[in-house]
Amino acid sequence: MEKKKASKLAAFGLAGVFGILLLFGTLSSSDFTRGLYCPPDKNNFTTSNWQTFDSLNQNLAWNYRGAFNTSTYPNLDDYLEKFDQYGIESILHKGQWNGTTTYPYWVEYYSCAQYHQFEVTWDSVEAKEQLEVDGSSFYFFEKGEGEENPINSGFWYVTPSSDDADIILSGPRDPCDVHRYCFGDPSYSWPVYFGYEDTTRYYMHRINARADWDAGLDTNTTVFKVYLYYHDTDAIFFLKDSLIVQVRDFDQPLTFQLFDFTAGINADDDCHGIRYDIYWPDSVDLWIDWVEYMDMDRGYYLFVNETSQDTILDKIINECDSLKNEYDVIAGWKQSDEPVRSTFWAHGVVNDALVAEGLGDARTPFRHLGNHRRYDSFVYYGKPPILDFDVYPFEYGNDVGDQDELDYLAEELEAGYQAAQFDSIDFQLTGQAHSQRNKYFIWTHRDPEPSEIYAEGYMALARGAKGITYYKYPSGWNSDTLLYTSKGLVDRFYNHDQEPYASKWQAVHDIFAQLDEIGDELMDMERDTAFCAEYVSENAYQSPVTGVFFEDDDDDYIEVGQFHNASSDTFLILVNRRTDYDRHITVETNLVGNYALRDIYTQEKFISSSGDFEWIPFDSGEGRVFCVEYLN
Repeated sequence: MEKKKASKLAAFGLAGVFGILLLFGTLSSSDFTRGLYCPPDKNNFTTSNWQTFDSLNQNLAWNYRGAFNTSTYPNLDDYLEKFDQYGIESILHKGQWNGTTTYPYWVEYYSCAQYHQFEVTWDSVEAKEQLEVDGSSFYFFEKGEGEENPINSGFWYVTPSSDDADIILSGPRDPCDVHRYCFGDPSYSWPVYFGYEDTTRYYMHRINARADWDAGLDTNTTVFKVYLYYHDTDAIFFLKDSLIVQVRDFDQPLTFQLFDFTAGINADDDCHGIRYDIYWPDSVDLWIDWVEYMDMDRGYYLFVNETSQDTILDKIINECDSLKNEYDVIAGWKQSDEPVRSTFWAHGVVNDALVAEGLGDARTPFRHLGNHRRYDSFVYYGKPPILDFDVYPFEYGNDVGDQDELDYLAEELEAGYQAAQFDSIDFQLTGQAHSQRNKYFIWTHRDPEPSEIYAEGYMALARGAKGITYYKYPSGWNSDTLLYTSKGLVDRFYNHDQEPYASKWQAVHDIFAQLDEIGDELMDMERDTAFCAEYVSENAYQSPVTGVFFEDDDDDYIEVGQFHNASSDTFLILVNRRTDYDRHITVETNLVGNYALRDIYTQEKFISSSGDFEWIPFDSGEGRVFCVEYLN
């Protein structure tokens, strides 16, 4: 694999040489992810466009939405050859499928299989406690009659002697949280990648149950009924389908058996969630173990039985093994953008299979970070797992310098950091470098100013991020309406010499150049605390910082991160959150003696014998990383 081209090395000097080395088996700042979405496509697959793409100094690219099928690129060889030529690694990701064409890349296809099994083992309190612990087992059934607590043996026993006939099980509950219970919501964009957005999608529903009855009982006696409800955006449940199980449907008593039915979801159903009501007419003894669903396009083949699952996983493993053996530039396998809860089981099964075969290093915990936070799911090959999530704070109609937007960004970053810490992994941010229209061609997000691109990147660093990716490089174009659907770093002809592209392109170039230079030190730093100076009193800061403020101004929108490394050196990351004007910032500390704050990128030093470092200049949105150094 080639190094980056000589012209770039000359631009950044000897220190930059180490930042150019590639990810695998090297010690370089390239371990700090500097990523972009969407390299040049088929219609712009030229040397000059790739040189321009490469000159942004990224080390990783997500080939977003079908970037290497033959309708977008000449072929996979040509595509990955470009990555090899320019020393950029690729997370393979392919999103454009349709219902009639078979493609040779299955990781994402089966990672988006919808499946979940609802165990009848939690009551509502236990379920919520479990969700707070690890974000996994939050589904539960509520019992309408009879015993208050489920039996811990893994199934629920209903007996006529102690229970009354009624809806004995109902769940999952709280379907208004679409990110927990998303079932077939057409408002999510990911189904369109597979060509199912405007068609009916069918799901199999299976119930594992057993019963016991008196000899001679009429075989037409109903044992239980299952009612399937859909939940729409108006928070209304409507009955979609049902299943009636009679004694004659059981092969024998006291043996668990699967009962299934299939129901479809249409786009106009507006289905966000589901609910199963299981009605027990008090005729026989009944045990309910679990209820599950799976989509018939992918989930069925991955989960219907172990034999089918092994066949699918072998297909995925063989394909990834072949690709990895042939192409060194593959850094991992993209599983999906913004995975919904109903795909988590599939993500885990595919991920674990790749890891078990040495095609990934560890399983990334799958979690959703809330109503607004989204994350991307992928398997790194040769690197530990990392939580990657995207935040696009700059909305259309808001002014530059809107601190509500940056408060929102800070909250999201902190939530991502805490989630990653819980799982003992790092996190990285996918930040906004684009504007965006919605499906009605109304602008929802504006083009960020360079100062805002700087601010979001350095705010992520101040909160402890170990990688930054910007979405996205190219612009979206609708050939029917002749309108841009989004504006990235280059226009639809891959030019960036006009606004709004020129300034955004330069901002990403500059911040990636800085990250390439100081990435090693950032990777070695461990966060101690992070805060916005606007919201924390001076005495609440951790040592050595006791105060951070803007001279002669009560408005202290300054983001602060304090870190240390293995040598116990102290670092401060300060960000001027005022993206609409330059300013000077003073840092008060409890340091006694002669100290300096050394900018680890520019090497500029600010010296103090009093502990107060005054009048440090910051451009609008600028972030600076300082090492606290004792001067003899």
